[in-house]
Amino acid sequence: MKPEFDSLSSQAGSAIVGETLAELGDELIAFRRDLHTHPELAHTETRTTALVAARLAAAGVRVRPLTGTGLTADIGSVEPAYRVALRADLDTLPVAERTGLSFASQSERLCHACGHYVHVAAVLGAGLVLQQHTDLLATHGTGVRLIFQPGRGGYARGSPGSDCPGRHPGRRRDLQHSL
Repeated sequence: MKPEFDSLSSQAGSAIVGETLAELGDELIAFRRDLHTHPELAHTETRTTALVAARLAAAGVRVRPLTGTGLTADIGSVEPAYRVALRADLDTLPVAERTGLSFASQSERLCHACGHYVHVAAVLGAGLVLQQHTDLLATHGTGVRLIFQPGRGGYARGSPGSDCPGRHPGRRRDLQHSL
């Protein structure tokens, strides 16, 4: 039987979530801009992983690092009847940025031209909002898993076309087990 999500889909539920998100707006914009300023190639996303893990842990979210870089984080029941996953890619591209933005990449040959930094900030924001409303999730036996995936772009250590899965054995297995 499919659960009813009346409390989440109601106008009151939407207003509660919207208010929480509005409170986090400035923080999430600053976080996104910081990630854009400090891009990291596939499987070298140590700074990004650490920032995301620290912010989620500070909010009381259960964080589990993956081998190397990346992490998963669980919100709600430890053993939920239903689990929803939200995923974001952590890596960047080996491309020079030419935007002139005040928060442009500080790395000569790297930038978040693919927009992954936006995905990271969005999934982080969703997680922070949901963590503040775990009561709504618990009512329906639902848990949320956040997946911050390393190396989706496939470039390792600045080497376009490198075989990342072969260079990082166990990474895909870690990610599969996190689901």
